[in-house]
Amino acid sequence: MGSIPEAIRPHVVCMPNPLQGHINPMLIKYNHKRLGQEAPTPLTARRTFTSKTFSMAYHHRTQMLAKTSHPFPFIRERKMGSIPEAIRPHVVCMPNPLQGHINPMLKVQPQTLRSRGPNSLDGSPDFHFENIPDGLPPSDADVSQDIPSLSVSISKNGLLPLCNLISKLNDTSSRDRLPVTSIISDGCMSFTLDAAEKFGIPNVLFWTPSSCGFLGYMHYRHLVERDVSHLTNGYLETKIDWIPGMKNICLKYLPSFIRTIDQDDVSLNYLICQIERASRALGIILNTFEQDALDALSSMLPRIYTIGPLVLLANQIKDENLKSIDSNLWKEQLGCVEWLNSKKPNSVVYVNFGSITIMTPQQLIEFAWGLANSEKSFLWIIRLDLVVGDSTILPPEFVIKMKDRAMLATWCAQEQILKHPSIGGFGKEMKKNVIELKTKAEEATKPGGSSYKNMEKLIAEVLQV
Repeated sequence: MGSIPEAIRPHVVCMPNPLQGHINPMLIKYNHKRLGQEAPTPLTARRTFTSKTFSMAYHHRTQMLAKTSHPFPFIRERKMGSIPEAIRPHVVCMPNPLQGHINPMLKVQPQTLRSRGPNSLDGSPDFHFENIPDGLPPSDADVSQDIPSLSVSISKNGLLPLCNLISKLNDTSSRDRLPVTSIISDGCMSFTLDAAEKFGIPNVLFWTPSSCGFLGYMHYRHLVERDVSHLTNGYLETKIDWIPGMKNICLKYLPSFIRTIDQDDVSLNYLICQIERASRALGIILNTFEQDALDALSSMLPRIYTIGPLVLLANQIKDENLKSIDSNLWKEQLGCVEWLNSKKPNSVVYVNFGSITIMTPQQLIEFAWGLANSEKSFLWIIRLDLVVGDSTILPPEFVIKMKDRAMLATWCAQEQILKHPSIGGFGKEMKKNVIELKTKAEEATKPGGSSYKNMEKLIAEVLQV
């Protein structure tokens, strides 16, 4: 055979996926080796192989994706091995402004940085707080005690201030600012989904309950539509056999907001609304590692990422500045740890009603004497606003009797207290179950564990950090 005329000599364009694991096979298998095989026509006369590049237009992609139901600007012009300043991740975390929701959100935030590699935190911009108004009048200072009003007000009035904040953060005229690339918001702050769609960025919802609790919320509307007599037998012992993943569960074990026969109940309807908006998110984060309920949820919602327990997952963070990020609605009282240090292991009962529970003076006194009669040492957290309509005053005889085996405080560093070896004092069977769960939790959150891997998947698939 003669030589191949210039006009018909092959000219192959090879177009790899611009990722290292795709580029290498393309260069080796389909270019050098294949063209280098022996053939009747010598290849010595072929033209030199050349490499060409073209820009993947980020702004065009953003405009196109902004019209879709789930905007996700993941294509950006970049160089291998480095993260240009213009596309470094900037995640806005929007918690529900309640203590039990703020703490988990502050545990999620460092994980989005840690997942970029062991040195990814070097030179990272400092984490900082911003605020938006809750829509309530300034005179309503004690909002933590009126959760329905707070929730409804934020859901109705939060969108515009959040959009204004994101616009301010996107103002790149200041070299210290990077455009917002994604939002992680509390599941009860679903108005952020509208902001995410407006700015063409992904939004992940973080639901703080367990997967069983979340699955219970998912069926609130079905429960409302059924016979309300299920709720009126006085004991909530009615068993439910139609919720996948929670076979024959009693009503009393479902999240307590369902315990009403008023179909116009504010909290009940607020949660139903938030749950029904969850399907609009690009993903759902759950602070858990349960399985049965997760299997049921996976067929009902978009991607679910189980990354709990976050308290243990946070231990993988080596950067002390990120680990120290904290926020409390009450000032922590000093001296609790020092008092616990003087006690024997597993000898102290820890009592804390949380940030929103309230009780009557009679209930407080009855509970106090119950603790006294337990004959156990105890650390009791009594918020200044725990008692309705009255100051939190305990009987003098109780204080005198308990001075040697009790400590009372208005608030404490709860994680530090719960980790203390002196805390215990509960039943043997409960302790056994807790120890078993602790072992499973440690396995899930260590490098290579299920929660650790799910955090990596969340970053890679949704947040693109």
